[in-house]
Amino acid sequence: MSEAQYNELSELTAMLGGVLSYSTTGHNKPCGQTIGSNGCGDYCILFGGSPDEAWRQSQDHIRTLEKEGYKLTAVVFVPNDPDGGYYGNPLQVRV
Repeated sequence: MSEAQYNELSELTAMLGGVLSYSTTGHNKPCGQTIGSNGCGDYCILFGGSPDEAWRQSQDHIRTLEKEGYKLTAVVFVPNDPDGGYYGNPLQVRV
């Protein structure tokens, strides 16, 4: 990896607040007959800003999905830890 690529990656990492990953069995609303049209699947969203902002944004997203009738089977939020220090498990898991 060149120094320019490393610097670009470092800048992108600095902008990352956290990563939200979730699985859903979809919703029960009327929808098309295409497989997956009910929103079922596995998803991953990258949130920018501080880890606290990313946490709030991810919670808002999950609440919106639940209000829309989505059935979530697994939700994991991993905050970006730019310091890299060990202070316990950074994973916050919600099922």
